Amino acid sequence: SGSGLRTVGIITLALGGAGLITSAVFGGLATGAAGERAQLCPTNPCSQQAAFDAYGRASTAQSTGFAALGIGAALAVLGVILFAVSQ
Repeated sequence: SGSGLRTVGIITLALGGAGLITSAVFGGLATGAAGERAQLCPTNPCSQQAAFDAYGRASTAQSTGFAALGIGAALAVLGVILFAVSQ
């Protein structure tokens, strides 16, 4: 029924929004870790283990953020479509 589809659309859109917020959080974490790495070792090559660790955290956060962005955007679009079709 239209009402059920509308509800699913709203829930899917909300999940998409949560994914986009998650993406922003992980983007901030990636930026912070990259800044930490730059402070620890501003020149290349770098031999400090702490800088390598910060780089690893930045890379992981960036990948997670990109995945959350893609999933969040897809869910948001799907939610809008489901809501529009239910009208």
